[in-house]
Amino acid sequence: MSKQFILFFLITIFITNLCYSQDPNWKHQIEGEISAQLPGGDFKNLTELNTGFGGSLSYFYRVSNNLFVSASVGYYDFVLGLSKGTFNSIPLLIGLKYNLVTKGVQPYLGIEGGIYFFKSTINNVLYKDDSTRFGIVPKFGVRIPIEDGLDVDFSAKFHQMLNFDPSLNFFGINLGLSYTIDRIKKESNKK
Repeated sequence: MSKQFILFFLITIFITNLCYSQDPNWKHQIEGEISAQLPGGDFKNLTELNTGFGGSLSYFYRVSNNLFVSASVGYYDFVLGLSKGTFNSIPLLIGLKYNLVTKGVQPYLGIEGGIYFFKSTINNVLYKDDSTRFGIVPKFGVRIPIEDGLDVDFSAKFHQMLNFDPSLNFFGINLGLSYTIDRIKKESNKK
């Protein structure tokens, strides 16, 4: 039953997209995001890594009606178990995002990849991991317009480090605010 519902839902979104999509009049968007990060993998178990918090800044460029490329930088701070220290991550990512619908409430799918920098403080001693780690981030979310040129973005992202031993991943629950740069500029030029 649930597989049939999901298939029906995806087909409905696809058909709606074909019938009602329009070429938007903007290309550039910026977004600020706050998030809670739920750690996983063997690294979490070894270090008793607790839920992390942080945020990111992203730039989106519209390639086509539904497809965007992005560049982002973030900062996530985790506390090690029993307050033994902190573990910080700074990801520099590039990605692709595909909006299933381009008007109104806009569900989307995406993937990002890039470099993560890590820094740890354990028992007040700074430990810096000088090597970089590569990671990938599949994501899904929904963007809700609240005003022309301003959207609220709810998303879930799964950060997976590809060359981290022991294994490390974290699941992000994110809330963002997006501002369309050139839509506002075009409208103000008309006045």
